[in-house]
Amino acid sequence: MTQPDIEVHDTAFVTCCYRASDETLSGDPYSKHWITEKAEEWVRTYTREVCPHEPFVHCLRNRFFLEQISAFFKEKPNGVLVNVGSGLSMYPYLLPSTHRYCDADLSEIVFLKRKKLQVWGREGKMPSRNISYIAVDFDDEVSRLHFEEQISIWLKGQASFILIEGVIFFLKEASVTSLFDLFSRLQRTGDRLGSVSFVPEIQQTAVYTRFLDYYERHLSQSRDKYTKIDNSFYEQLPGYNLLQHKDHCELSRRYVPERVLSNPKEILNEHMYILERT
Repeated sequence: MTQPDIEVHDTAFVTCCYRASDETLSGDPYSKHWITEKAEEWVRTYTREVCPHEPFVHCLRNRFFLEQISAFFKEKPNGVLVNVGSGLSMYPYLLPSTHRYCDADLSEIVFLKRKKLQVWGREGKMPSRNISYIAVDFDDEVSRLHFEEQISIWLKGQASFILIEGVIFFLKEASVTSLFDLFSRLQRTGDRLGSVSFVPEIQQTAVYTRFLDYYERHLSQSRDKYTKIDNSFYEQLPGYNLLQHKDHCELSRRYVPERVLSNPKEILNEHMYILERT
C-alpha cells in the first residue's frame, strides 16, 4: 500500500489509535470511535519504521494528564478545562459531566469533532458533556488574539486547568512563547497548566532521526525546524511554579512496572510538566 501524505491535523487520528491500543492503561474507552483505516496504516508504518513503543507511551501520557485533571477538579469543583491543540482527545468524556470544557484547535479539527460528537451523542454512543469549541491557528497572531478574547469571556472567572499537549512541536518558537504569555494573562493564582514537549537533547538520538525522516517523507507542511523546549523554560516560567516534571520512562515505572522503559534514547521521550499559577 502506498503511504499517503499526512497533514498535521491527521496526526490527531493516529493519536486516537495509540490511546485505543490499551484502554485500561490510557483510561480512554472512546478514542476507538476515531480510528480509520488510513490512521491504522500510518500506525503500522510508523511503529515499524520509527518506534514500536509509540502506542504505549501515548497511553501513558493520556493516563497521566487524566489523573492530573481529575485531581484538579477535586480540588477546584467549579473549575474548567481548556484543551489547547485538543485534537481528538476525549478528556471531557473521561471526566465528570458537572464541569465545563473548551477544545481549541484548527478549524478543520474542531468542526469535524463537534459534528461527529453531536451525531454519536444522538446515537447514544457518547454521554452528554458541556463542551465549547474555538477554531484557532496558534501560529497566527491575529487568531491568537481572537482566541484570547473568546476564552477570556468563556472562563467567567472560574479556576482553570489549561492543557497544551501534542502541539508545541509543530508550532513556531515565537508562537509558543506568545501562548505561554497568554496563559499567564488568562489564569489566576492556584490555576494549573499542563504541557508536553521534547527537550533539545532528543535531536541526538537515532529514533529522532528516524522520526524526522518519516515526517519529511509523509507529512505535508513539514518544516526544517521543529520546536523543542529546555527544562529551564518551565523552571523559570514567569508567574508559575513547576509542580511536576515527568518523562515516559518515569510514567512507565508508575503505571506499568512490569514494562519499564529504561532507556529514554530508544523512544521519542516526551516530557510532561504540571505548573501552578502564582
